[in-house]
Amino acid sequence: NKSNFLQKNVILEEESLKTELLKEQSETRKEKIQKQQDEYKGMTQGSLNSLSGESGELEEPIESNEIDLTIDSDLRPKSFLQGIAGSNSISYTDEIEEEDYDRYYLDEDDEDDEEDEEEIRLSNRYQSYLEGVKYNVDSAIQTITKIYNTYTLFSTKLTQMYSTRLDNFAKAKAKEEAAKFTKEDLEKNFKTLLNYIQVSVKTAANFVYINDTHAKRKLENIETEIKTLIAKIKEKPDLYQAYKAIVTPILLMRDSLKEVQSAIDKNGIWY
Repeated sequence: NKSNFLQKNVILEEESLKTELLKEQSETRKEKIQKQQDEYKGMTQGSLNSLSGESGELEEPIESNEIDLTIDSDLRPKSFLQGIAGSNSISYTDEIEEEDYDRYYLDEDDEDDEEDEEEIRLSNRYQSYLEGVKYNVDSAIQTITKIYNTYTLFSTKLTQMYSTRLDNFAKAKAKEEAAKFTKEDLEKNFKTLLNYIQVSVKTAANFVYINDTHAKRKLENIETEIKTLIAKIKEKPDLYQAYKAIVTPILLMRDSLKEVQSAIDKNGIWY
């Protein structure tokens, strides 16, 4: 009996020891778990504090999985803020279509502007042709007038030379003044006239309208006639005979050139 009692005591002590051991192990495990939780909580809080320092402060405590952050930055595009406030999907379709639409009409306007500029450029060039012809025709008319006035003065001196009402001194004076007129000067004036007409013809070669080409042919005919008159001047024995050969033709020629001049001034038949 005594041995049985001792055996029971040993068994009870062993069970008590096991119980204490299990209790210690359980408490140690709880401490470890608590320590891990505290460390995790500290890490989480540190991350959130870091996030708060870089991106702004948290407006509300974290109570759920949804986090509302306010990002303080003026660099955020408007579309980004609209995406946060409303739908997360951002569409640029309307904006792109509007840009393409505007670009289409801008390109069309540019083409119209280029066409207008080209028309203006061609119009200005054509006008410069008209002005060039006008200038040379005016100069040709003035040259013909000069030739005719010279002829008139020369004829007056010849009349005085053979006048029966003037004395010998006046006749001698008239003869002296008449000698100053020469065929060479007359030819020189005709060559100047020819030059003005030739330049006009060359410029008129740019004309394309029917009335313009008609005026061009008229100038070409005058050019040919002037060359013929120059040849006649060279053929005549003296200045008086030369003037008689060219006076009537140059007066008709001047009338024709005045018609051309009038047409240019009025912008009439040449347009």
